[in-house]
Order: sequence, then structure tokens, then C-alpha cells
Amino acid sequence: MIKIDTRDVSVTCVCEAVIEKQDNLATAVFNIPGQIFTLVQRWQKRATTRAGLRHLDARLLDDVGLSRKQAIEEADKPFWV
Repeated sequence: MIKIDTRDVSVTCVCEAVIEKQDNLATAVFNIPGQIFTLVQRWQKRATTRAGLRHLDARLLDDVGLSRKQAIEEADKPFWV
């Protein structure tokens, strides 16, 4: 076991900084699966919403402020854009 004299502020600060960086890295790595899941959900919702634009009639497109051309252009975009 290594003992650090807490009166030595520079060593204490360095140790705290190292621990904080390790915690940040662990948190980032731990969150990767959740971030991927969130991204896939966003892509799925985007694809579904865009596909739905193709089936809206003129009245509904007018309600959302889109022309038929704009709706088709949006529906034609890939889900990742």
C-alpha cells in the first residue's frame, strides 16, 4: 500500500486528477451501448416518420407547412441524415 501525505498538495491534486479521468473514461465506455441504442432508436423513428410523409394527403401536408415536393424530398433522405 502506498501512503500519500495529504499535506503534499501537488501529489494529492495529481492523484485526484488521475482518478477523475479514470472515472470519466469508465463512464464514457460504460455509456457506449446506451448511446448506440439511442442512435438506432432515433434512426428508426426518422425512417418511420419520413415514410409516413409519403402517405399524407394535400390537406395534412398543408397543415404541417410542407408541399408535396418537400415531403417527397424529405422522405427520400436516408435515415442517417
